[in-house]
Amino acid sequence: MPKRKAPIPEHVELLQQQRNTRKKLVASEEVALSPSPVLDYPDDLTTNNACPFLQKLPLEIRLDIYEYLLIEDESLRGRDAREKKHYGFSLAILRVNRQISLEAHDVFLGKNTFFVSARSNHINDRITADNYGAIDPPLASRCWGGVRHLTLDLMYYPENVTTADLDRDCVAYLTNLTQLLRAAAPRLRSLSISACMAENFNARRSLITFFMCDRESAFMRTLSSITSVASIPIKFDFPDSFYHVSLKPAALQKRSILLLACQVMFCQSQYRIDRLLKCFDDGGLMNVPKNLPKYDLTSMVEKANENREREKAEMAAGTSVARPYGE
Repeated sequence: MPKRKAPIPEHVELLQQQRNTRKKLVASEEVALSPSPVLDYPDDLTTNNACPFLQKLPLEIRLDIYEYLLIEDESLRGRDAREKKHYGFSLAILRVNRQISLEAHDVFLGKNTFFVSARSNHINDRITADNYGAIDPPLASRCWGGVRHLTLDLMYYPENVTTADLDRDCVAYLTNLTQLLRAAAPRLRSLSISACMAENFNARRSLITFFMCDRESAFMRTLSSITSVASIPIKFDFPDSFYHVSLKPAALQKRSILLLACQVMFCQSQYRIDRLLKCFDDGGLMNVPKNLPKYDLTSMVEKANENREREKAEMAAGTSVARPYGE
């Protein structure tokens, strides 16, 4: 008789969690199933004690099946961020019965990476106090504790928010991110910060979230207090360039993320200007090269940091002098 397959190490935690969950299951009346706009644990599913899937397959095998059906290789984005992209997983298994749903939800939430961004307010969406700064994908708050891999988009740039409402909505968005982080922090295994700029981005609107991060300190305090991850990658991506840096959580409490964003955007602008000037020297804008690889701004940002530290030292010593642009 063949030996039973030993649990894979990465399944051990899920196995223990599922055994604890099984003890809490209670029977409930079966109701019609319909998809929900918010991903949530189900309250309305029946516990089917005669389910062959549960009776004949050990939990280790069921977990393998859930992974095959529910895990994507890339980050999961909400409706607005993913645009027209469709994922290949099968969410129908989340609505079979209560035990299967709870087991599968733990795999879906715990092993996928969720790219959390601001939900755009479409013309047909009703804007109320309840959805100011809403996050996308719309994970229900009681699911947040099951998320283990997160990417947070700090670019609050919704299409239909007026300038007058931008500050209010941005604060609401950061509040939602803060609550998500607090719920997920104890079990997080990876966390990164993203700032992806569009071709025609507006500097003021693009910097509003970073400004609010410095002003509304709850988000940065929560970010810097996370102990479940060793470092947090911060990624600025432009159509023609990028800057990626990895910082320890505690370092974020002492560092202004607004200043970092300003330095990166300044260096990106300087890179564009330098490239245009070179094109003029080479014969005009008709000679602008296309399909160039993205330029790494790291050296420019590091040089800007060195210059800033040198200027601070010179000002402290009373020897500050004016320097030409770009030095």
